[in-house]
Amino acid sequence: KSINKINKIKSIHNTNKIHIAIAIAIHTHDHDKPDTANDKGVETMLAKRIIPCLDVDNGRVKKGVNFINLVDVGDPVAIAASYEVQGADEQVFLDITATTEGRGTFKDVISAISNEVFMPLTVGGGIRTLADMQQLLQAGADKISINSAALANPELIREGAEKFGNQCIVVAIDVKTDPETGKRFVYSHGGRKKTDRLAYDWAQEP
Repeated sequence: KSINKINKIKSIHNTNKIHIAIAIAIHTHDHDKPDTANDKGVETMLAKRIIPCLDVDNGRVKKGVNFINLVDVGDPVAIAASYEVQGADEQVFLDITATTEGRGTFKDVISAISNEVFMPLTVGGGIRTLADMQQLLQAGADKISINSAALANPELIREGAEKFGNQCIVVAIDVKTDPETGKRFVYSHGGRKKTDRLAYDWAQEP
C-alpha cells in the first residue's frame, strides 16, 4: 500500500492532557480485476494515524489553552516512551516559547527522546534557518515543523524541501476565529501574534 494523499487532519484536545492529531490518509492499491464501480481498478480506503502532539516549554511537557496558563504535566522523554508503548504512529514536539523568547529549539531534549523511542519525530519551534533544521535532524528529528518562520519567509519552505526532501518539511498553522467577522486568521509566535493571512488562503498558497 502507498499513501496517495492526506485527506484531512483533525485535532483532538484534552485527551490525557496532551493534544492528539489524527491524520486520515487515503491508501490505494491495485487489484488484478478492475472494480465495476471504479474502472481504474483502484480501491480507496481510510487509514487512521495516531500522532500525539506535545507542547514543550523549558524542557517540560506543558498543558494550557492557547499556549497560556501552562501546567507542567511531565518529562517529554518519559511521555514519548509511554505513547510509543501505547502504539502511537509518530510524535510531534513543539517548543511553544522558543520563537517568542528568541532562542533555538530544544535539541538536547530531542536527542534524549530519539535515544528512547523509534517512531518518527516531528520537531518545531524557534526554527529560523536551514542550519537550525540540520541541527535538529542530526539530533534525531525525522521531520521539521515551521510556523512563524514560514510566515516571515515563505521561501524557507522551498529551501528546506530542496535541501532535506519535501517529506521532511511540515508547515504548522495556528488559527483563531475573529469573533466579529467570523474569519479564521493565522497566528504566529505560538498563537500570540495575529497576522493578516486567512487560514485557508495560507494553506492553499503554492
